[in-house]
Amino acid sequence: MHCDPDYPFLQGRSFVFASQFAKLLPVQMGDQYISAAIDVMENENAGVPIKVSAVKAIQKSVIIYISSIHH
Repeated sequence: MHCDPDYPFLQGRSFVFASQFAKLLPVQMGDQYISAAIDVMENENAGVPIKVSAVKAIQKSVIIYISSIHH
């Protein structure tokens, strides 16, 4: 994912918003989504707002995934 320094809050919000629908994503798309979030966290040019949002999105996605396994 390209990290545009002009819109870190918007980009971060898009991660969090998309994580709300993680259970609806096909597996391959979910993998791409998680990979993009990890890429942002590893990107030294990414701002703090988008990195925090990427962490929140991964956390929410994992919680949804774990709860779907146990049902």
